[in-house]
Amino acid sequence: MPSIRLVVVPTGSLAASAVLAALAASTALAQPAQFQVNGVPDFSQNHNAAWRNYCAPVAAADWVYWFAGTYPSLRQGNPVGPGVAADNGVDSIVGGVPPAAGSLAQLMGTTPNGGTTLAGCANGLDQYLEANDGVAGNVNWTTTTLLRANFAAPSGQNFLTALQAALSNGSGVILAVAWPAGAPGGYETPDPYDPTNDNGAMGHALALTGYNNANLTINVNDPADNLNGVHNWPGQNLMANLIQGPNGLPNFLSINIGGVRGDIYGAVVTTPIPTPAGAIALLGPAAVVAIRRRRR
Repeated sequence: MPSIRLVVVPTGSLAASAVLAALAASTALAQPAQFQVNGVPDFSQNHNAAWRNYCAPVAAADWVYWFAGTYPSLRQGNPVGPGVAADNGVDSIVGGVPPAAGSLAQLMGTTPNGGTTLAGCANGLDQYLEANDGVAGNVNWTTTTLLRANFAAPSGQNFLTALQAALSNGSGVILAVAWPAGAPGGYETPDPYDPTNDNGAMGHALALTGYNNANLTINVNDPADNLNGVHNWPGQNLMANLIQGPNGLPNFLSINIGGVRGDIYGAVVTTPIPTPAGAIALLGPAAVVAIRRRRR
């Protein structure tokens, strides 16, 4: 098995982007052309009528439950679904309105009308993982934001490669997507977003679960499209086509998902440090990305 390299840098999308871009370049030959993380549950933000703009904590809960396969205490004693008790457990971890202390929504600063900032999503997810993983200390996870605008040209392709490198090396990845106004299926960008600033509202959040370079597709769990509000415990892995040409690859990262165009302008990447040996064996070769967020 190739050696595991640990890279630690200060927080910030620019520094994080540089490290992930370097990782992607250095592992280009080893990085699989097709990859899928199976078993990431797809929770629905329509499960609670008040969760209209709770896509970020709901998408984060997908990864919380997947990582709970290695760190069971992340579920806080709640069962794995399907089932009413399991659904209620997800609800408590995501958070109500107003969100309870220690829930993902409360830690992220999510509001019913304004949603979540990209930085808030990263900060809140990191705090939740650190507090509930059952491991002593608070240096067991690294969580950072990435912005496509901070990647060198061709920025869309380099951003995508970095996200693929992170996912295929054991990280959880949440995508920040902007949809056009009036998009169907419950999609919306609640506030004007700034693709160069991770302190702005993040539009919509998707959990990235896989990719296929040959088909130019990615797979995602979408918190918004399950309009009946049922939590999909086996996971969704919805396929989205990457758009090429004007406003697509190589300089932008845009997708067609369910007939709607979305622009992926940012992401949250979270990684357990060290990545469990079992996960390395399962997920394959190359390095582990570790980007330490400065604690404030």
